[in-house]
Amino acid sequence: MSSRGALPVNTIELLKPALQGGIDRVNFFNGRLLSAEDLKLQEDANQDHHRRIGKAIGPGVAWGLEVYKSDNAGVDNPIVKVLKGCAINRSGQTVELSQDVEVNLRSTGAAATASDVTELPAFGPCSPITSDSIRGVDRGVYLLSLAPASRGKGQAPVSWIDNGPAPCATKYSVETVKFNLVQVNVDVARFDDEKKLRNYLAYACSDMEKYRTVSVDPFSDTDLPANLIDTLRPAPLTDDLVPLAIIFWKEKEGIVFVDRWAVRRRLSSPASGAWDMLIGNARTAEAEALLFQFQEQIREIGDTLTYREKWIFEAQQWFRWLPPAGIIPWAGMDLNDTGFSYDYFFKPLAFRAPVFINEARVAHLFEESLRFPPIDINEGELVWLYRIRENQQLHTASTSNLPQLTLVFAGGHIGWYGDARYDVCRWNYGNYSSEYT
Repeated sequence: MSSRGALPVNTIELLKPALQGGIDRVNFFNGRLLSAEDLKLQEDANQDHHRRIGKAIGPGVAWGLEVYKSDNAGVDNPIVKVLKGCAINRSGQTVELSQDVEVNLRSTGAAATASDVTELPAFGPCSPITSDSIRGVDRGVYLLSLAPASRGKGQAPVSWIDNGPAPCATKYSVETVKFNLVQVNVDVARFDDEKKLRNYLAYACSDMEKYRTVSVDPFSDTDLPANLIDTLRPAPLTDDLVPLAIIFWKEKEGIVFVDRWAVRRRLSSPASGAWDMLIGNARTAEAEALLFQFQEQIREIGDTLTYREKWIFEAQQWFRWLPPAGIIPWAGMDLNDTGFSYDYFFKPLAFRAPVFINEARVAHLFEESLRFPPIDINEGELVWLYRIRENQQLHTASTSNLPQLTLVFAGGHIGWYGDARYDVCRWNYGNYSSEYT
């Protein structure tokens, strides 16, 4: 984890260009004869410039590219819907899907032909698309990713001495995208009821262990532990692929869940050293993704539960880790309200009855939480519980269309937000210091 790298191999003098690794561009002048190789070199130079800008911005999803299980999905048709969007891969290439599509993850078995899916790198040879797909296994975890691709369009006039058509005589090369699916090596069998599998995958794909290792021993020179995605690099997960979602599939059930936030990250520069891993942009992006992952999963779980099942729901049955702060629908003190009961939800964690927090402080709490480690349910650590004052006030004042009561939780390492604040709180919705002394 040392930030010191190896000394450079080449030594250069001040004010002299460092030519190694530079970009070769064609020098144009009147009278020069240009060849296809010259045009290819110029195109490669333009692409290299674009990739360097992309690398400076950092890999990740810029917008869109959200993945969901399709309404048309079935046991024999594992189909996901991918919304249009744009991303940058680790090679610095921009990858954009221009319209919403549905992707069938099972291969039809038909061989690709050059006429319909021809791959044409700029001024390069033809090559067919190849892809992996879900195979006839009992159950498996798969990573869906997106990569840049190109396709030939039209026929260009050529000067050709043979009687047959010229090979690869396409008029245009259309830049587009293609999807790839690879199986992730996960021992699904060790999850007896598979309820915790999704939570495990989300954190296994994160750098949680790396951050913990750096925090404990930042001066160590030992290699950092690899996350689940790291184990797929450099192959089959090459640098041109942008991870979009983790998919769990079973032979007799089809797609069980699609989890985008387990691998989806916003644009951010990769961590370059121990100190960057402690406070860098990549760590914040990952903490945001894990928060979104929890919020999406708990919403999906709640949608499948009956009123009674939701009331007695225990997070420990589905989650090993919780984000350092989160928000859940709360059943409140009235049995007629729908939502989770914190008495059951947070077993076996230590907690006290929730206190009020103003809406104005909620965003600050969540921003602060991004620098804290996740809550390990197995450790039984303390969590703070908060009721949003404006949410409770609106719920009390409403006679119809009651708003859903919400409950904010935060790990015990995060500072206390329930202090008495008489100058900004309401009499019936405030906290009083005598209750907590």
